[in-house]
Amino acid sequence: MTENEGEYGKKNSGGKGKEYSIRCTSDECVIKYKGKIKHTKPFKWVPLVNAYGETAVKLFEILKIIVGITGMLVAFIALGKMPENLEGLEKYLLGTVILVIFYLSSILVLQGISLKSGTKFLKSLKCKRCRRNNAYEEREKPDIREDSTENSYTVKITRYWKCKYCGYLDSTESSENIKCFKIKKKKPTRVKCEECGATSLVSECRTPDMKIEDYPGGSNITETRYYKCDYCEHINIEAKKTHLNNMEPLASSKIKGRDPRL
Repeated sequence: MTENEGEYGKKNSGGKGKEYSIRCTSDECVIKYKGKIKHTKPFKWVPLVNAYGETAVKLFEILKIIVGITGMLVAFIALGKMPENLEGLEKYLLGTVILVIFYLSSILVLQGISLKSGTKFLKSLKCKRCRRNNAYEEREKPDIREDSTENSYTVKITRYWKCKYCGYLDSTESSENIKCFKIKKKKPTRVKCEECGATSLVSECRTPDMKIEDYPGGSNITETRYYKCDYCEHINIEAKKTHLNNMEPLASSKIKGRDPRL
């Protein structure tokens, strides 16, 4: 059985190297790495969240949706009643203002809808010792583990918390909002082995993986494929990350490389 194991160099991002480990065999591939801290001061933008917890989040959610829908209706009405005698720069400026109002209003609606999942998350931020709402803040980078076999693919994120009131330390493990799938193999392709340097036409040695991370207005889609070298049997990993922006399709982008985290 061929196995690749150990630290695979560093990927530079903003001048800082990020190390990760891969253990890849014919049967399974385990990737471990550090993620990003997301929750230094969660829900700080929600008024009275520390005092009223879920109730404050739900009210803020409803308020955002109402304001957003109202703004979108105002934009539609204004667009329909735009004076016909406007020309040139005046017409252009007024049209731009209406489009900006519609765009910002639609963002408010999306943010309000996304707060529905935030209510459940808020429950996990309640301190188990002092019982205060919205008490936890992340104290270090989370550990992320991806497990891939021929028939399954999972992602687990372990986050580390500290109560900002009493100092209690806690941790949670979940897949968060990441959806994992097995996808179809592609036709054989030419791959240069990162171990022996040989280039050959190879087929995928395992059913590839896909993970989707949704967020308001878009999603990140990552495909990971596995190729075994015909000469040294080293398993080469190739990944492609697509950033979809539903609000600004032209801002969508793709990244391709050997780092499965990208």
